[in-house]
Amino acid sequence: MSWWQSLISPVSGIVGDWLQGRHEIRMAELKAKISKIESSARIEEAKATAIVHMAASAQEHEQNWERILVSQSSNDWKDEFWTIIVSIPLVLAFIPGLAHYVGMGFDNLENVPDWYLTVVGAAVSFAFARRGLLSVMSNARGRNNGVRQDD
Repeated sequence: MSWWQSLISPVSGIVGDWLQGRHEIRMAELKAKISKIESSARIEEAKATAIVHMAASAQEHEQNWERILVSQSSNDWKDEFWTIIVSIPLVLAFIPGLAHYVGMGFDNLENVPDWYLTVVGAAVSFAFARRGLLSVMSNARGRNNGVRQDD
């Protein structure tokens, strides 16, 4: 059997080497796929972290802006002025004979251009240091983004 072993031994070595090489290639391909998946996961994690940091930074800037506006308005009279202006129709509506004029005034405001209402809304908003007031005002009475919506 020695001649048989001498014949099979080189063939089995070649086949074994081929199988080993094929195994190593598959392992390398698998490692490359794993590395690619891990890399994609790290990129997605970095993106998510960046988004969270950007949101936190934006919120911090928003809060700082609000603090600055509030501190600047502490000795200001604009909020009192607009409180009086907004209260006038409310008070006049309860005085006999003047309620009619309040209604006429509000009827006239229906024909005011959108840009004017936006300017007044901005003035009131800045006076009270509340930037969100503009969005509330733009949605009031069927107005959205400066466009009137008919009922």
